[in-house]
Amino acid sequence: MHTMVRSKKDFCMSIDFEFEDNSIKVSGLPLWLDSSSYRSDKSPVRRALNFTSHAHADHIGNHRCIICSPQTLELLKVRQKVEKSITPSWGDPIDIAGAKVTLFPAGHVLGSAQILIEKGGRRICYTGDFRLGKGLTTEECHPVECDVLLMESTYGHPRYQFPERHELLESLEEFVERCFDSSLIPVILGYTLGKAQEAVKALENLGYGVLVHPSIMKICKIYEKLGVSFSNVKIFGSGPIGRRVIVFPPQKSAREKLGIVGEFRTAILTGWSIDSWRKKIFGADEAIPYSDHCDYSQLLETARLSKAKKIYTHHGDAERLALLLQSEGFDAEPLIPSKQQRLF
Repeated sequence: MHTMVRSKKDFCMSIDFEFEDNSIKVSGLPLWLDSSSYRSDKSPVRRALNFTSHAHADHIGNHRCIICSPQTLELLKVRQKVEKSITPSWGDPIDIAGAKVTLFPAGHVLGSAQILIEKGGRRICYTGDFRLGKGLTTEECHPVECDVLLMESTYGHPRYQFPERHELLESLEEFVERCFDSSLIPVILGYTLGKAQEAVKALENLGYGVLVHPSIMKICKIYEKLGVSFSNVKIFGSGPIGRRVIVFPPQKSAREKLGIVGEFRTAILTGWSIDSWRKKIFGADEAIPYSDHCDYSQLLETARLSKAKKIYTHHGDAERLALLLQSEGFDAEPLIPSKQQRLF
């Protein structure tokens, strides 16, 4: 567990990040960050105030009050009951126990947020899952200037360098056309929230009609309510397939429905496909490194542009990334002990 040595007076006046009771907390404030719903002893816990960075299931919990973007709240409502919420607009600061708290887009999925906390002249930022730039269905993400940065490090190894978006779209189009040329139905696999909507939008931009699993359509409808339009998408099973592309979740239980379509070929969209051996784990015929996380270069860019004097890494390859950042001249360390790196 990360600890900080300071006087009691300093502790009350300062803010920083701590790993406490299986979750991340802002010291000196009653605020948790993407907290787990379980304590380290596996007993359930409901935080009084928790920042929920986005609506993926591994980042949400049954807490008494949450801070999140308005978009995340709408997505959360289809996944769980939300007792109380605070939903500031992008860049619009709110007061939490004397600290100024501001949300900025994280570019991971629609509504995903970074949180900047300012108190006593000190600025600390927690990224949550993030990806720099603007996705086809996400808000544009930029590094946030701060004194202390707590940065997600899923792809914190130099081998994870993702192709440019236009190259990824070319790979996607090539896969689809190869399938059609071989009289096979192309099936794209992507997580129900976020990746699937990016896939639908990308395929529509390439000129294809799309058929989606009902769970994906449910999220697409919320995206449309929030201003992201889809022009040529229908629910799978609602009519003939024709020259359409199918988008499904990667789970085996969902893919069982594909047995009725005849011969098909699958491609999964994931940054892990940089590791060619993972294709067998995913159970896909092909894999395209289309990710909603930063690659290694973007993580380094975030560290530089944030101008942070101290960087903590968390989740994923946090220890390795911290060492690599140190080699680049940054004051960096993993927040969470190595045996507990898989927080989310």
